[in-house]
Amino acid sequence: MQLDQNMLNEVLKKSDAELWQMVVTIAALRGISLPKTPPPHEEFKKLRSALGGTNQSSIANGASISDALQIIEKYRQKTQ
Repeated sequence: MQLDQNMLNEVLKKSDAELWQMVVTIAALRGISLPKTPPPHEEFKKLRSALGGTNQSSIANGASISDALQIIEKYRQKTQ
């Protein structure tokens, strides 16, 4: 499955809890364990912003996705 702008826009419409559940599920499929509890609101805003700042060219080169992954990784490390 390939991520496109329309799919990303639909994902970003989800509530924080729904979006975090998707992130946890995708991470688990990749063998990465994340806490079930979403990050604090301020961190989650950064995650949403990183994902929302994507466009087709940034999706292609992974720029904003990389930012989002760094935010998730920092949160994962804090909760271990």
